[in-house]
Amino acid sequence: MRPSLVLVSTASLFGAVIAAISCSNSSDPAPPVDQASGLCGTSMSMGEAAQDACVNAHCCTEFTACDGNAGCSACLGGQGKGCESNPLLRAFWRCHEEDHCDTTAGTGGAGGEVGAGGSAGTGGVSIPPDSGADSAPDVETDGNEVKCGDGKRAGDELCDGDDLGGASCESVLGAAAGGTLACGGFCNAFVTEGCFVPGPSCAGTTGTECQGTSCCASLVVLGGAFKMGRSSSGSDAVSWGQLDEQPEHNATITKYRLDEFEVTVKRFRKFVQQYDGTPPAQGAGGHPKIGASGWKSEWDVMLPASKTELAVSLKCDSVFQTWTDAVGANEMRPINCVTWYEAFAFCAWDGGRLPTEAEWEFAAAGGSENRLYPWGSQHPHPALASFGCDSDGAVGCSLNDILNV
Repeated sequence: MRPSLVLVSTASLFGAVIAAISCSNSSDPAPPVDQASGLCGTSMSMGEAAQDACVNAHCCTEFTACDGNAGCSACLGGQGKGCESNPLLRAFWRCHEEDHCDTTAGTGGAGGEVGAGGSAGTGGVSIPPDSGADSAPDVETDGNEVKCGDGKRAGDELCDGDDLGGASCESVLGAAAGGTLACGGFCNAFVTEGCFVPGPSCAGTTGTECQGTSCCASLVVLGGAFKMGRSSSGSDAVSWGQLDEQPEHNATITKYRLDEFEVTVKRFRKFVQQYDGTPPAQGAGGHPKIGASGWKSEWDVMLPASKTELAVSLKCDSVFQTWTDAVGANEMRPINCVTWYEAFAFCAWDGGRLPTEAEWEFAAAGGSENRLYPWGSQHPHPALASFGCDSDGAVGCSLNDILNV
């Protein structure tokens, strides 16, 4: 029996017809604020609430000033210039990331440094006596000191640490959202990076079917530089690898989201139920940073012509296929017998895309840790993975060796 694989490229398709799917998404569920760069979006058609969120998250006095490539200092009309190199200025002007601040101006006057309560001199600003280097200025409200970071909402704080005031991904992004909401900025903005909005494949589910959480849960992978491929003598070197895994080479990827779980039969059934042979639209399911990576019309002929034909194509192996025409005992097993084109169409329909080979390998190898397997260098066994014919603890190969997600 061949192990279940995550389908990420044409090469992996032809390497294993019995394959599982995992979708990816490069964008966060809520677009108003780019959490990676700290810059507001460029769309001036954003709703008023989204504009306010953008302004509040980046201490901008006007939304228009926050649009485009404006950083924190530009939003403040230049008042925060120079704060990158001076933590006191950074705290005073509430620039919550160093790289949000403009470095074109000095932080202090000629021949002197900025002191608490002193004058900044030419090219700088004055710092109040109570300003701290690592936090926003304390605020007095009704005699109670308000400190961002003490874990207690007070004053005009929207949140503070784990105290979100009852807010959740669901209340911020909508009823279907899941994941973990966080407090950001200087306790004046919610960070939705840990949230996810399930696609139509999870409609009508309880959100707890896959190990206590949503089967559509997606995780943020921060990306970075790593060694892609397989080395000849490093920690990932093996004698039985494929020739196309070499030579090992440097690769860099940006932040993206990856499904936490393989696509289950239950999720794929939603796709089959609505399938009528209509292919994805031209360009659908593409990587936002890779041109012409979306669906191509010449692939249309590679998809089944009807729902019936799609269901038939999912029965590729009488023993190991997980698909059943009627709902049955396999609903929580990973779907298999799916072609690359069918996987692409599913992910596009479900609001995502297939991960690139580099994205999949980055996640599987632990990024720069360059692991041989996701868990390290230890050879696979049933306690680590659904692998070979040993997963169910019985002798011989059977469908039971393909464990539930």
